[in-house]
Amino acid sequence: MKRVRRCRRPGCENPAVATLTSVYADSTIVLGPLATEAQPEAYDLCARHVESFTAPRGWQVIRLATDFTPAPPSDDDLTALAAAVNRMLDRVQTSVEAQRNLLDDVGHELRTPIAVVRGHLELTDPSDPEDVHQTQLLAIDELDRMGMLVGDLILLAKSVQSDFVTPVDTDVAELTELVFDKSLALGERRWKMESAAFTRAMVDPTRITQAWLQLVANAVRYSEHCSTVSLGSAVRDGHLLMWVRDEGIGIAPEDIDLVRQRFKRTAGAQKLASGTGLGLSIVETIVAAHGGRLDIRSEVGEGSVFTRSPRLIA
Repeated sequence: MKRVRRCRRPGCENPAVATLTSVYADSTIVLGPLATEAQPEAYDLCARHVESFTAPRGWQVIRLATDFTPAPPSDDDLTALAAAVNRMLDRVQTSVEAQRNLLDDVGHELRTPIAVVRGHLELTDPSDPEDVHQTQLLAIDELDRMGMLVGDLILLAKSVQSDFVTPVDTDVAELTELVFDKSLALGERRWKMESAAFTRAMVDPTRITQAWLQLVANAVRYSEHCSTVSLGSAVRDGHLLMWVRDEGIGIAPEDIDLVRQRFKRTAGAQKLASGTGLGLSIVETIVAAHGGRLDIRSEVGEGSVFTRSPRLIA
């Protein structure tokens, strides 16, 4: 129990104030507005002596109720507490399962490039310069892929941290133009900015740019040379929409859920370009951190539209 202040009348032993852990009945606290640095101690008097106390001008006399028996917690309080504990346990369980699945996936994905590099190194003929050169190029390519994989995994690991996104008041039209300008360097395509939302929103411009460019890079990777890649932003029904549209290979309806999973790629995507299968997971993680979602509309052979809709708060 914390220290109990007693009645300040000389010779009186009655408790006047109890802090937090216990409160005594039949008590009165007399408080002054200057009970700070200039007057560090307020007057504390028990009920017996408060009547004879003349409070200085500007002071308040607060008489406490005589019954300080703590009220038992209500059913509503216990229900709310139980619900809060259950939510906490659900988050812990989800986090543990996600970590276990991630480690399993990482182990599987890293085994392949390691086996490829090791196998070629073992079969390399040191006396053949051309063989050594080809093995070197293959090893560098696999190591680059591993480096990209590790970088993506580090990003996903950071996504559970509270400071993963730092929303600031952002000009969406200006951000759209910035992302469009950066996209031009990603490939020889017919680039088109369809629209720009003239609004402001509380988003993390760095993370939003990262997710947007990831979608643009996917559009370039899985589309033909000089095909059209469009991007834009707009506000519709109170939602901020940011999208990328391409004329690439498209995604079959049954594969939409597949491409959302970590390390998963369609057969057509694997034939056309290399990748880790983490790009869309990163995009969805960033969008979810902004309170939004990623919508995918696609048709095989016609192209895809990836739309991010972060929560609009300006």
